[in-house]
Amino acid sequence: MDKKFEKELETFSLEVCNYYNIDLETLKSNKRDRHIVLSRNIIIYCFKDKVTQNRISLSSFMGFFNRSHSTYFHSILSIQNEIEANNYIRKVVYNFKALLNEITN
Repeated sequence: MDKKFEKELETFSLEVCNYYNIDLETLKSNKRDRHIVLSRNIIIYCFKDKVTQNRISLSSFMGFFNRSHSTYFHSILSIQNEIEANNYIRKVVYNFKALLNEITN
């Protein structure tokens, strides 16, 4: 991962952590509390286009979270399902994607 991408990922992750009242260390931990998993999944979902555009390897990107590439695919599918079923999550993800655009532009 290049330094710029890594900085954007960390900055965005800290914003999501602040929203869910967790710290970055907890986000990267093996804990599976719903709000921790949800925050991790939202970050991965929001960054999916950036990973592709910047040709970042999945192993490098997922290394930030201490997770495997299979978690990447599961996270995206999970958030897509949540967006379809839950208006609150849809709004949260929309707002976070807007924030990500501000951070990365």
